[in-house]
Amino acid sequence: MRSPRLVWSVTAALALLLPLPFARSDYVLFLLVMCANHALLAVSLNVVFGYLGLIALGHAGFYGIGAYVSAALTMWAGLPFALALLGAALAAALSGLALAIPALRVRGHYFVLITLGFGEIVRLILLNWKSVTRGTDGVVGVPAPAFGPLTISSKMGFYYLTLLVAVLAILLTERLRRSKFGRALIAIRGSEMAAATSGVDPALAKLLAFTFSAWIAGSAGSLYAHFYTFISPEVFTIDISVAALLMVLLGGAGSNLGAVVGAGLLTLLPEALRFLKELYLILYGAGIVLVMVFMPDGLVGIARRLGRPRGAVRAGEAVP
Repeated sequence: MRSPRLVWSVTAALALLLPLPFARSDYVLFLLVMCANHALLAVSLNVVFGYLGLIALGHAGFYGIGAYVSAALTMWAGLPFALALLGAALAAALSGLALAIPALRVRGHYFVLITLGFGEIVRLILLNWKSVTRGTDGVVGVPAPAFGPLTISSKMGFYYLTLLVAVLAILLTERLRRSKFGRALIAIRGSEMAAATSGVDPALAKLLAFTFSAWIAGSAGSLYAHFYTFISPEVFTIDISVAALLMVLLGGAGSNLGAVVGAGLLTLLPEALRFLKELYLILYGAGIVLVMVFMPDGLVGIARRLGRPRGAVRAGEAVP
């Protein structure tokens, strides 16, 4: 890809214009809102998996914490949505910090199991702490986002709100990746020992990256709660964590554009295949497996190689 800025500009223009032809279709607008929300969740996981190379399966926990904290702050504490969004992100970030301290002391499948266990623990707390979370009954009537006299109650408005938060998250993660800290994360992914000998503190870098990743996931959970206006523990299962991981893998790990593309495809594709009824799950799963086997760099990696002149070598090429 010759110009990451050009690619991002075209992507942003498409994202802004995409809902306009479907202004009267609540179903399509609903899917577009979920595409933007899932893109935000995938971008959060990309910080840990794409930059650090750590497989984490606990992001459903951060997603759920963000949703419930945001609902509580608006419904019971009476805070405006903007403060609830920040509070949800902060609560998820603190949870990420608390999880990272023990989890990052282990490696490989032990790390995966700890993050998986965290997500399940959060789900069980949401399920059984009925005085706060209302258990299986869920929380009903989460208010629509309001900014002073402006209330965002339409799906079109919510799409642009979610898109705005996603764009801010992408700008932050892109800036992080191009910073000294981001280069340190990528160096750790390549060789933790080599990074340490170069003056990088791997433990601190991984701790900060994991906390930042949880911050973004909590923001996605907050937006989910206020969009659906109803949340329950059944939503925040391991399925969410696995789906987020597949989105990053499909689009291309390490690329925010890949996370966005993967989120869009894995949100829209199941809906497009519904007409196949029982067969759609088989085809959907088989398609994902084939992509992972034959396109390990994801769709963005394939596009990047196709757009590169044959025989050209580009050291240090930026990944959009």
